[in-house]
Amino acid sequence: MEKSLENQLADRISSAFDATKRMKSDAFQLGNYLKWRYPQTWNRNKTEWRQLYAERVIVEPDVNITIKWYGTAEKPEWNRILSAKEKSE
Repeated sequence: MEKSLENQLADRISSAFDATKRMKSDAFQLGNYLKWRYPQTWNRNKTEWRQLYAERVIVEPDVNITIKWYGTAEKPEWNRILSAKEKSE
C-alpha cells in the first residue's frame, strides 16, 4: 500500500512539474532558490531562466510514505466527548 501511494504521489509531482514546464512558468520558485543559494549561477542564467527551466531542469521526486496506523483511530476524540456526556446525565 505504501509503495502504491509513493508511486501515485511521485507521478502527481512529476505531472505538476511537467505542466509548469510546458507553460514555461516557474510556479515552484526554483529560480528563487537558485537566486538565494547560488547567486552567481542565477546571474548568469536569469535572462533565459524560463527557457532553461522548461528544457533543462530535471525533477526526480523522491517520495517515502510510511503508514503508521491502518483503519480508524485507536482512541477517537468523540469517544471522550460521549463518555463525558454520559457521565453528566
